[in-house]
Amino acid sequence: MSKFNPNNMTAFEIGFYAYGILDANEARRITIPCRSERYMSLSKELNVQIADPRGNARAAYNAGVAYAVCQQMRLELPRILAEAAPA
Repeated sequence: MSKFNPNNMTAFEIGFYAYGILDANEARRITIPCRSERYMSLSKELNVQIADPRGNARAAYNAGVAYAVCQQMRLELPRILAEAAPA
């Protein structure tokens, strides 16, 4: 199994990436893959195994979460800094 590259994902990994984005946008906390109902249901549906030759499901999920968190910070940071600035 090769190292995960978010710029070159397989069709197998794209589903996990999308679920990571959805979970990060809907949750109040960052969800780890084993606690995500979406991740677990897709893992069971696709019969994911450790070192699966189709791709790295966990890394793709985590990349999706990281992308969504980054996007949220870009949107929220200016507002947070404006509120924290002394008047």
